[in-house]
Amino acid sequence: NNPSILSGDFNGNDDISNPVTMKENAYHVVISAGEMGSALIDGFTITGGYADYNKFVIVNGIEMYSAGGAGLYVKSSSPIINNLIITKNASTYRGGGMLLVQSDSEIPNLAIKENNAPNGGGIYIHQSEAKMVNIAVTNNSAISGGGMVSRESPF
Repeated sequence: NNPSILSGDFNGNDDISNPVTMKENAYHVVISAGEMGSALIDGFTITGGYADYNKFVIVNGIEMYSAGGAGLYVKSSSPIINNLIITKNASTYRGGGMLLVQSDSEIPNLAIKENNAPNGGGIYIHQSEAKMVNIAVTNNSAISGGGMVSRESPF
């Protein structure tokens, strides 16, 4: 009844089909970088991220590219990602909804919908072993891999 929404849309004016309306948004709504122990990301809607800044940033000593993983960016970290809806995020590079890099996360019960990026509109997985169960990937858009791209990963 009362969903928990994590939003990067600072002005409340997003139109996913018009990136100009997303220019003021957070580059990433949620980041998991480095060792997190038994971290759990559970029960949220993640929306309104716009990863378009072409540079690297350091988070917890981990170098992260700021033009990917607009909704959820996981690098060198392995949280359990459970019961999430990741929707209406956009990236100018890869992983509009979610980007997993060098991470071995368990991902049960996930909906990835209406995200956009040139590569992996919904999900981009690189050098990671994601254990995915009960995943719905719908209505994402990209030049390559609208739903999901997996590179150098055991899929």
